[in-house]
Amino acid sequence: MNYVGFMRRLLSMIVDSIILIPGYFFIFMAFYYPTAEWGQGNILVAVLVTGFVLFIALSIYFTIMWRLFGQTPGKMLFKMKIVDFNGNQVSIGRAVLRSIVLVTPVIIIYLVVSVGTHLTSKNMLPLLLILISVVLLFHFLLITRDKKKRVLHDKIAGTCVVRTK
Repeated sequence: MNYVGFMRRLLSMIVDSIILIPGYFFIFMAFYYPTAEWGQGNILVAVLVTGFVLFIALSIYFTIMWRLFGQTPGKMLFKMKIVDFNGNQVSIGRAVLRSIVLVTPVIIIYLVVSVGTHLTSKNMLPLLLILISVVLLFHFLLITRDKKKRVLHDKIAGTCVVRTK
């Protein structure tokens, strides 16, 4: 199998993130503001509810894409696919586990930055960039030190990313 490295995976993640922006915006508008109003202005409740909904929505999206197609639109564009160690289609269990492990750091970063912004009233963009950089560096180090170029969610779920034709 021809395993995919860091740059190609990063580019596919950027494409997927751009595609998912309208969904993020919809979830934010549908849950954040109504929850903040319902919670009588309690921003922390709004952040937690929105984070939970984002976690569920992203986990379902990735699970469905990986289980049905073995790839997301970004991975399709860059000709790669997620498979198990035998090169077979990912099972529903592996897809669920992989999505949970992938989405968890994203939601943690969202919560830290959102809560930090509301508690301090400061621009948290530098913290956001630092946290994203740390996660990317961690993935880069994992990929460069693994023969199958796996990151944490691949190792835990028993999957790898390979090139398609």
